[in-house]
Amino acid sequence: MNVADIKRIEHRQTHASGGKSIVRTGALMKNRDFHQISMNYGNNVNEMFKVLQSINPEITFPKTIKTTFHLFGKK
Repeated sequence: MNVADIKRIEHRQTHASGGKSIVRTGALMKNRDFHQISMNYGNNVNEMFKVLQSINPEITFPKTIKTTFHLFGKK
């Protein structure tokens, strides 16, 4: 993925009738694609963000979780 095409790093979570999903962390691209970042193997998203922002200062990382609600299969 091209660092110049990253709009922001964000946390996402879905709430549905079955409960909450796990929080996914990823890169939101300028074309609105979302690429999940693997958080295993000791990866630290804050350190990744600092490196990405040093390359492209326009990248943001809101500390809030973007939440989507689905009720009975509908958004």
